Amino acid sequence: AGGQVGDTGEIVGPHGRVQVEDTQWAAEKLIAHRGRVVEGSIA
Repeated sequence: AGGQVGDTGEIVGPHGRVQVEDTQWAAEKLIAHRGRVVEGSIA
């Protein structure tokens, strides 16, 4: 729930889909997901 460092996969929402390529610590208690939009858009 929320991701772990090094996770990959997909984030899917009602308006788009993101292919997650990596997750990294961005700050204490905050994990950033790095990826690309492969369908639709996100906001």
